[in-house]
Amino acid sequence: MDGKEVAHEQLISEVMDYKGSPAYIAISFQFNQTKMVVMYKGVAISKPYENIFNLGIIGGKIAFLAKKESIEKMPAYILVFDGKEYGKEYGAVTGYIDNNGLPAYIAIDYKQDENGRMRNEYKDQYIVKNNSVLFELKSGEEMIWQSKEMIDVNGFIAAIVRAPKTNSLYVWYDGKKFFEGYDIHNILNVNGKLAVLAGKNKIQSIFLEK
Repeated sequence: MDGKEVAHEQLISEVMDYKGSPAYIAISFQFNQTKMVVMYKGVAISKPYENIFNLGIIGGKIAFLAKKESIEKMPAYILVFDGKEYGKEYGAVTGYIDNNGLPAYIAIDYKQDENGRMRNEYKDQYIVKNNSVLFELKSGEEMIWQSKEMIDVNGFIAAIVRAPKTNSLYVWYDGKKFFEGYDIHNILNVNGKLAVLAGKNKIQSIFLEK
């Protein structure tokens, strides 16, 4: 295929279409250090970070996760959206969505050992919109099943949550719990309504919000 070269870097990661042109993560290696920036139309539109991943769009503006620093050897990740950093007060941000044009993200705080040092497991987990906590989950009680299992439905957040004590799942949606006691496989936004693929008594069903 004949084509016009629109970018060249030492290494390119996570290319996406942004307003009709490719936006991507450019990776360079200098003095045994890795530097990553987000590029668009030949210009760096982010400051450099040690690691950038999960490139996406929120409200028509570029967002991504970045490694800010390491806290006692535990990686500290933040959400960067429209050039601003979110979640710096938490141990790490693990995922995000576009929630009606604003960032909603999953944040964690790490556990500490008896000497006050960070451990590689989280203590608390939160769903945060912009910078306000919407839902706090406690380890040992309930936790988000997978960070990717969070969606926006007409401005409301839906997430799959697991209760480890009973090993059961439920859907947290607009501040309420639904489908407790079901084996929940997926949640979707179908034409502005929440759809849930769930099973019970060896039968799977799709439920659609009225």
